[in-house]
Amino acid sequence: VMRKTVVDGSNVSGFQRTALVAIDGTIETSKGPVKILSICLEEEAAQKVSEDETTITYRLDRLGIPLIEIATDASIKDPEHAREVAEKLGLVLRSTRRVKRGIGTIRQDVNTSIMNNPRIEIKGFQELKQISKVIENEIKRQLELINNGEKFEPHVRKANADGTTSYLRPMPGSARLYPETDILPINVSNINVAEIIDINKKIKEYIALGLAENVAKAIIKANKEEVFDVAISKFSNLKPTFLAEFFISYPKEIKRDHNLELSLTKDQELMLLNLIDSGKITKDSIVEALINLNKGKFNIGDYEQVSLKVLEEEIKELIKKMPKAPFGAIMGKVMAKFKGRVDSKKGSEIIKQLL
Repeated sequence: VMRKTVVDGSNVSGFQRTALVAIDGTIETSKGPVKILSICLEEEAAQKVSEDETTITYRLDRLGIPLIEIATDASIKDPEHAREVAEKLGLVLRSTRRVKRGIGTIRQDVNTSIMNNPRIEIKGFQELKQISKVIENEIKRQLELINNGEKFEPHVRKANADGTTSYLRPMPGSARLYPETDILPINVSNINVAEIIDINKKIKEYIALGLAENVAKAIIKANKEEVFDVAISKFSNLKPTFLAEFFISYPKEIKRDHNLELSLTKDQELMLLNLIDSGKITKDSIVEALINLNKGKFNIGDYEQVSLKVLEEEIKELIKKMPKAPFGAIMGKVMAKFKGRVDSKKGSEIIKQLL
C-alpha cells in the first residue's frame, strides 16, 4: 500500500491511498498482445463542483470509493487499437459482475507522445467512441507544435466533448508516491476466479449460435450472459437471435419510445419467456408485456392467445363486411382488435387463404 501526495484539495487528508494488486499481465487483441503493467486499488478523490479566482468547491460524496486502476504498456498501435483495448478491458471487468456500470463508472486516461518529445496524458474519456477521435486530434496538435518549432513540457490535459483537449495541470513526479506508514502489506490467498467467465470463449460460443459479434458483446456488456444461457438451454422454441432481441433490443426500444428503464429480475424475464415459448403469449405483445411487468401490472389474462377458430371467424366476418378491402386493411383490423393476442404470422396465412 502506498500514499500519493495530493495538494489540490481534492483529498482532505492531503494524500490518496493506492494498493498494488498485480503486475505483468497480458490482454489479447486483434493487433497482438498488449501488456498490463499493473493493477491497483485506489481511493477516489472528491469531485470538483465549481471554481473561480479564489475558491474551488468540492463534493465529498465520492471520496474514498474504491477504484480499479489498470495500466497498459506502450504497445497500443493506433487510435482505433486504443478503443479496442479499452472495450476488451471493460468486458473483462463486467464479467466479474462486481463493478458498477454506466457512463462515468469506467474512465480511460491515454498517454500520447511523438518520438523524442514529452509525454502528454489525456484524462476523462467516458465513452468508447470518443477515444479514437480525441487521440487523432491530440496527435495533430502535438505535430503542429513540433513543426512550428514550439517546445512544451509534459503535462495533463482534459478530453473535451467535441474531441479536442484542454490544459489541466503539470505532469506530477514519481516522488509524490511513498510507502504507506499505517497499513502493512496485505497477503491475498485462495483467490476464486471460477465465477469470472472467459470473455473471448463466450463471444465465440454466441457467434456459433448465429449471433453477430456486436450482439454477442452487447449481451455481456448488459450482464445478461447468465440468464441468456439459461434461456438457451430451457426454451427450445425460441431461437438465440430472438432471445438476444428480448434481452438487448426490446429494452432499448422501450427506453427510447417510452422513456422507461426496465429493471426486471432474472425470474421475471424467464417467466415471460416461458409464456412465449409455450405459446401462451405472442411475440407481438412482448413490448406491452415487458412494460406492464416492470410496472407490476402484468396479468396473463390480458395476453392469452385467441384460438385459431375465433380468429378465422373474425376474419371471415371482416371480409364479408369489406369484400373489396385489400390484405393490409383486413390485417390491420385484426391486429387492432386483438392487440397482440394473435400470432401475426398465423393471422396473415388465414387472411391470404380466405381472400
